[in-house]
Amino acid sequence: MAYKYREEMFPTLVFRQAFDALQAQLPARAVREYLHLLHLAASRSEAEVAAALEQLLAAGTLPTFEACRALLPRPVQALDSGLSAPVVDLTVYDRLMGGTAHD
Repeated sequence: MAYKYREEMFPTLVFRQAFDALQAQLPARAVREYLHLLHLAASRSEAEVAAALEQLLAAGTLPTFEACRALLPRPVQALDSGLSAPVVDLTVYDRLMGGTAHD
């Protein structure tokens, strides 16, 4: 797959450096690997992915999708869905407002 450089594909310098490293070491898979990194940045956090890429490049490690994802913090888990909302009795409010409570 032929790829033409487009500045829009590199949100920051570290993304460009990551692509260059991938291109140098994995020429056949560089574009696909880089697109996975861009998707990760779009779905998680561009700043977190950029920090992970900087860390990998500084360590001399190839900045692959898997290597980058391993450095990202785990997403926060949603609270237990077994919790229920409290039931509120509005009859007191209705009496204050002069209305009647409806059953």
